[in-house]
Amino acid sequence: MAPAKTLPGNSNKLRRIVIQVQSGLTAYGYYAGALTGVADEDTRAALTQMQKDNNLKITGTVTTEVLNAFGIAAQ
Repeated sequence: MAPAKTLPGNSNKLRRIVIQVQSGLTAYGYYAGALTGVADEDTRAALTQMQKDNNLKITGTVTTEVLNAFGIAAQ
């Protein structure tokens, strides 16, 4: 499997957002991994389940809907 990609120029910002999402997923019991800031396979699986359970568009990725559900502002 290819390593997770980051957006050029925004890698630190994206990492901080993914850590916040991983923390939210952990708080709701979807994710038990380390808060790495990398959207790895376990993070994507947790996102997919969280999206399914909350009737969100199922993408397995960090979306605006996911950020809103966790109250995360992408600044």
